[in-house]
Amino acid sequence: MAEFSGGRIPPGHEIWTAFVGMPGEGCSEEIDVYVPRGSTDAHIRADVQAILDADYAPGLVIIGMTEFSGATIYTAGALG
Repeated sequence: MAEFSGGRIPPGHEIWTAFVGMPGEGCSEEIDVYVPRGSTDAHIRADVQAILDADYAPGLVIIGMTEFSGATIYTAGALG
C-alpha cells in the first residue's frame, strides 16, 4: 500500500480514491492509493487509514471511496 501520485502502477495493483475529511464537515481531501488487485473494502480502508494516521492532520476520517477515475495506461504484462 502506498499513496499514488502518478507514475507506474506496480504489477498486480490497482488505484483507489478515498475521500476524507473531518467528521461532520464533508470531504476536504482526496487521496489516491495503490493496493493489490482484488483487495477488499476493509483492506483498502485500512491502508488509507494508515496513510492518514502517518501523514495527515489528526482526526481525518474516510467519507467514501471509489475506483480511480484518472487516466490509467496499462503496458504489456501489467494485467497478469
